[in-house]
Amino acid sequence: MVRKPKNFQLYLQPDGAVTMYIVHSVIRALKPIEQICTNLSADTYVTASAVLPVIHLLEVGFEDDEVDLEIDLTTEEAHLVVKDSLLPAALRRPILAKLHKRFSPSILDEEDIEDMTPQMAAQARIDHRCAVKCNALLTKVSFLDPRYRDELTVGERELAREKLKAELQATLTTTEGAEREQNSPAPVKPSLSGLFAKRRRTMAVDGGNQQQPRPQGSGGSAATPELLFVQELARYENSPKVDMDLDIRMWWKERVDSYPRLAPMARKYLCVPATSTCSERLFSTGGNVVTDTRTCLGGDLSETLIFLSSNKAYIKKPQHR
Repeated sequence: MVRKPKNFQLYLQPDGAVTMYIVHSVIRALKPIEQICTNLSADTYVTASAVLPVIHLLEVGFEDDEVDLEIDLTTEEAHLVVKDSLLPAALRRPILAKLHKRFSPSILDEEDIEDMTPQMAAQARIDHRCAVKCNALLTKVSFLDPRYRDELTVGERELAREKLKAELQATLTTTEGAEREQNSPAPVKPSLSGLFAKRRRTMAVDGGNQQQPRPQGSGGSAATPELLFVQELARYENSPKVDMDLDIRMWWKERVDSYPRLAPMARKYLCVPATSTCSERLFSTGGNVVTDTRTCLGGDLSETLIFLSSNKAYIKKPQHR
């Protein structure tokens, strides 16, 4: 392999064509993976909502995956290359299998578990439960991002709806319990109400003290929080698609009044990072702050210095007079 000095393009000697065919195939397969990893490793914008859509995108493939490489192989060299196994989709298949296992697991096969040792079987079950919980979280995150909402499967969207409705119900139950405890009446003095209870019940049956039912308004019964949430979900799902480069945080900020129940959930879940790169960067920053010559720094001061170092781009510098 020699490099031309003029146009810096590679040209091959005959015995290197097979090697270069494999190299170019691997590069073409991994190029979109590099772009995906770079995007998901960021910490200045929403990233976790793209994990499941990216997996579906890898399943479908890309436009240039089927384009044949412009590398001529002789008849003797061609039999050394199985072109189907060097297609980008085939080379990305092991990566896709790992992503499925971690973020979109299938039903655990008990037959495979039986062939494992007890320790490995227990670990496999734990990993599967964690992956199922991770998938449930990612479905909610992607569902609450209008850029990727329609990229989910029908089952994933249904799962996201069920999880969000259950979360709303749990929130309402917790709120009602807290309000009930807060508004519980103070202890009262003993009274004669118990003695007159039977007489009042008898009078109510006879109609002497029976209250007339309150008439309903023209609109019928008042809408429950669950019904309002379902209507809000329907309006959100019918909202138009947005541009992929849109700052989704600003999108939700501008629509807090339109989606008063979904907006807090979006604020809660869209801040989840897709990878641990953010925390790893923070550890690197901490290592630059707490050095061997600054081991006497206290915890509070170290935390302040790390915070300032990580956010120095947003801190106004003092003006020198």
